[in-house]
Amino acid sequence: MTFTNIRKIQIVLMILGVLYLLSLIGFIIYKSLGKQNILLVDLGSLEDGSASNIQSGGLADDNNFAIHLQDFHRTDIKNAVKNWEIEAADAYYDMQSGTTRMRNAKIVIYREDGTVVAIDALSARIIAEKNQVKRVDLEGNIKVKLNNEIMIDSNIATFNEKDGKIITPAKVKLRGPSYEIEGVGLEVEIATDIVVVKNEVRSWFRKSQK
Repeated sequence: MTFTNIRKIQIVLMILGVLYLLSLIGFIIYKSLGKQNILLVDLGSLEDGSASNIQSGGLADDNNFAIHLQDFHRTDIKNAVKNWEIEAADAYYDMQSGTTRMRNAKIVIYREDGTVVAIDALSARIIAEKNQVKRVDLEGNIKVKLNNEIMIDSNIATFNEKDGKIITPAKVKLRGPSYEIEGVGLEVEIATDIVVVKNEVRSWFRKSQK
């Protein structure tokens, strides 16, 4: 084989290599245009506004790498029926602890009677074990809506998926069509709408406007 032929083969192989790299880059860009964009980040270096709520709630670990997911969405299915779903503007999956931290989280819990319980929070953290969600810790301007009639406000709460309860040890405010209740500590049984305000309870009632 002459030097000229070897040179031609090298050029062809180089061109094929460049084309392969271009196609690979194109594929990566195409995948990144989907709803969820993924980026490896260092939780210890997150100082911009996009993660400030998560950090201020103590939900970020120093010097710990995570996968950053934008427009995060997760659905829990049981017996082929949607059980609950959660979405967030940003989520950080911590590869060391296996937890997922979220900013501007929204949870919708679906009940057997067709009604839903809606929860909003500035930050949230999914605690999972063997890929099964144990609970979701919520923090910051939490708003819970039960059956489109009862509104609950607090600053810290936990959605316990196994027990089907929302629990908080913090101050709460509960508003209904004709009443308002304040207290410290609350437990909500999601399936039945039973709400228990535990301590320092104060209540106000007004005539229902019908």
